Amino acid sequence: MWRKSAVQSSTHSTSLSSSSTQHVTITSTSHSSSSSSLSQTTSATAPAFTYLQLDGDVLLPFDISAVNIAPFDELCPGNDCYRACQDFSLLFNTDSYAYDATDTRFSASNVTSSNQITLFGLCTNIKGLTDTVINNPSSLDQAASFFNNKQEQANATQIPANISMCLYDTCQATRDPKQCRDLCWPDDTQSSGVMDFNQVSKCMRQLCSNDCGLPYANQDVFGVGVLWSYGIQAVFIIAYTIWLALLWLVRKVIEPSNRVRSVAHHLGCANLLQSISQSGTKRHRLANWLLVFGDRVNEAVVSFLLAECFFGASIVVAALRQQPLTIDPLNGYALLSVAITGFLPPIFTLMLLHSQDNRQWFSTIMVIITWLLSTVLFWLLYANLSFMNGSNARLAEARNSLFKVPTCGGYSAMSMCQENVGNDPLRYMMEFYNWNKFPGIQTVWLTWVLTTLVFIGLLVIRMIDFWRSSSRASSSGQTKAERAFWITSAILLLFSFIYQLLMYLRYRRMDVIDKHNWTFGQVVALMIWAPVLLDLFFRPGLDHLQRLISKSSIPYSILNCADGFCFRRRW
Repeated sequence: MWRKSAVQSSTHSTSLSSSSTQHVTITSTSHSSSSSSLSQTTSATAPAFTYLQLDGDVLLPFDISAVNIAPFDELCPGNDCYRACQDFSLLFNTDSYAYDATDTRFSASNVTSSNQITLFGLCTNIKGLTDTVINNPSSLDQAASFFNNKQEQANATQIPANISMCLYDTCQATRDPKQCRDLCWPDDTQSSGVMDFNQVSKCMRQLCSNDCGLPYANQDVFGVGVLWSYGIQAVFIIAYTIWLALLWLVRKVIEPSNRVRSVAHHLGCANLLQSISQSGTKRHRLANWLLVFGDRVNEAVVSFLLAECFFGASIVVAALRQQPLTIDPLNGYALLSVAITGFLPPIFTLMLLHSQDNRQWFSTIMVIITWLLSTVLFWLLYANLSFMNGSNARLAEARNSLFKVPTCGGYSAMSMCQENVGNDPLRYMMEFYNWNKFPGIQTVWLTWVLTTLVFIGLLVIRMIDFWRSSSRASSSGQTKAERAFWITSAILLLFSFIYQLLMYLRYRRMDVIDKHNWTFGQVVALMIWAPVLLDLFFRPGLDHLQRLISKSSIPYSILNCADGFCFRRRW
């Protein structure tokens, strides 16, 4: 756990300025997997300046002699540490040089084996180092040449002030600045060029805590409206599947099988045949009514399918403009679900319609286009996220693309999380997404494979029907093989739906979606379903009411009923 430094003075309890008369002694064991507590005592007969640096969970002091022999030629290119601290591409670049203190020259008793002298550490101590070079040059005789820029010496206090502003503006770029604003307030993290390391540590720990320091995913592509749209599609598809299952059961009950008729005729049961004939007339009427009502529902479902295609293609095209091959993992994992939404719901709806023999070329072509666009997006994202999963360089690029803070030179203080706090929010988020294989980047390809196999099967059946129609071949309804295909397809697609639902639940736990930010695009994404849902819920009922009012006969007849299945061909 974090332990505040006990560096105190009778005149100034938190300041580490050159006028202080503190002496820091350290009682510690080896700093390996867990950090030791640091006890500090105060004496009036010791060096005025103590070099302090954040290291994971602790605040480590360095003896000035250890700082003196640090490799400044590597840390400060051009032999000028003032210029290096003002070059934010060096200061906030995670690939910058970090000096490993395991060198044998670090033999002082207060230097542990894992300490590092970093450029960020030098820049946050620049005021104390400058005062030491001016007032006590012999203690930094080897490092003094790197602090000889007289013009910059007078402005040494500005560098810590710039770092403080960078911390504060990075906080402002997070998803909830209220959580860190007070901790990262510039006047609290530094005063007159002297950093308050306790306050800096609190600020950094809040910024770098798990995923709380990350922004929300791109609200224009993956926001609350898109989330609601996915929910509407999922609820509709499940409800339509249940409706078709109930419809199939009712048809099985009301349609007497040919086998029952043949047995009654063979036994010569005239009364039974008459009873079957009378009840068959009523059942025929009920079956005819169900067929008509089901046709109305299917027509509305076709409109819903077209809306799914237009919606899926729109968000996929918008996602393709986000450069999926190089996008950061925060938005990349969100867009991965967008890609699945582009092909899974339309293909599921198309399969249900085809199972009812409602097969139209226009809707099939629209699904093909949506599937192609979604497939390109899916595999670009999969390649990017799979490669990034083990690449520190790509992760650093992604972090810099998420946070472009002007006061940090286009970088951000998030780059210092791993170095100073020992935790990287972006890496934590990726590990959280892939904590289990289901869902995870290792298995997400299953959704595409299963859905595509079903889609290919649908296209094959569609081509067979087209050949039958062209060759005037007779059709006796759906075969047992076709019915087995519909059932198998429903099971595979339901599995994919459950997989995607688990992905959404994972996103919800990571809180990457701003559920309260209804932007213009998110409102449009939700309202696109309004006319489709109205048509779906009111068309069958209004058509039936109109027929009752006009007392018109049912304009449809059953074309083919076999084993309880009634079919109507549409081309």
